[in-house]
Amino acid sequence: MGNYTRRQFLKASAGTCVALGTPLVVQGCGEDEEEGAGSTRATVYTVLGDGPSDLYRMGRRAAEVLGLHAGGDLSGKAVFIKPNLVVFGLGFPGDPLTGEWTKAEILVGIAEQCLEAGAAKVTIGDGAQGVDWDWNSVVFFPGNRLLGGTNLKEAVDSLKTRFP
Repeated sequence: MGNYTRRQFLKASAGTCVALGTPLVVQGCGEDEEEGAGSTRATVYTVLGDGPSDLYRMGRRAAEVLGLHAGGDLSGKAVFIKPNLVVFGLGFPGDPLTGEWTKAEILVGIAEQCLEAGAAKVTIGDGAQGVDWDWNSVVFFPGNRLLGGTNLKEAVDSLKTRFP
């Protein structure tokens, strides 16, 4: 693999993965091409799946690729997951069929993986949250059911029971 900027790598990876349509993990390095960023190197991972029913597994796999697994390095630590849930803070309904926000299935997979890696507490939060935000509105794709629920709140409640 040649030297790519991060942006070039992401473009090439996305195009290749879409063309192949196969689930795999892609790893690559490149120089950041942002002005003033110097020669900082980044490692980029992409976890792909076969469709909406695969999102939970993809979240777990992404966390695992980053080293978060049972008996991992998170023993007793607090983890904060900051997804892109801005649309909810603006009062829009949550429609999982749009690309407006991080899919709840991915968040559940990552949170569960962190807890299995020993995290004492996992918080999912976003700056757009309001006091009256209804976590039940962060729903899964139609037909997806995880940990006994069809939305983020139900799945998180299940994790709270399993990891008190």
